[in-house]
Amino acid sequence: MASCGYIGKGKVYLDRIFVGNVSALNVAIAEEKIEQSDYTSPGGGNCAVVQRIDSVELSMTMTRFDADNLSKAVFGNSAEQAATPIVDESITAPAVLDDDTLIVTAQVIDTSVAPTVTSDPSGTTYTDGTDYTFSPAGITVLAGGTIAVTDPLLVSYTPKAADVVQALTQSAQSYEVLFDGLNEADSGAPVVVKAYKVQFGPAADIPFIGDEFAELVLTGDILLDDTVVGAGLSQYFTVSFA
Repeated sequence: MASCGYIGKGKVYLDRIFVGNVSALNVAIAEEKIEQSDYTSPGGGNCAVVQRIDSVELSMTMTRFDADNLSKAVFGNSAEQAATPIVDESITAPAVLDDDTLIVTAQVIDTSVAPTVTSDPSGTTYTDGTDYTFSPAGITVLAGGTIAVTDPLLVSYTPKAADVVQALTQSAQSYEVLFDGLNEADSGAPVVVKAYKVQFGPAADIPFIGDEFAELVLTGDILLDDTVVGAGLSQYFTVSFA
């Protein structure tokens, strides 16, 4: 359909799974050009040019910073961590007590439920705020308390239900990318883009600390999909304007 302008909005899916808000979706086509210079006159110029498509890239900026999207960005996988209480997890006091050394627990502590720290073997129960403090990541032994350096300890706590991403456990994956969109400049007319096979690289930057909303930017190659057959059909991507 004819339109004098285009502003795209809509939903993006990887293998038909919605990835949340996407602020940018771009296709970049790189060209290879072979030129034959004109040597018949001093004015220069070309007498022949061959133009080929060198590569087709698709990039997307995801603003939903969650375990599923992050696992795609770091070639990883994600799994749910249950909130089953942990009893007597073994930890050891640090060799230097400086109020700054964190003992990391196996799971994320639910700080709404105070943990219990005891000696190992049990017998002495230590006091929060005097002997130690706690945070979601673990226990910090305080220098002015009764816990000595390298003391074996036991900590019991309630984990926070969490999605845990294991990074760099997978090879590069290929996805079908589908944009179920509309043209805001044409009264919301439907625009559907389908890239059959996109192999993404890892995210070049993962902003865990910052003053702006974090984004995950993925860039990949649109590859040939030989399962698409038929005269005049693209094996790379299609765009439908309704």
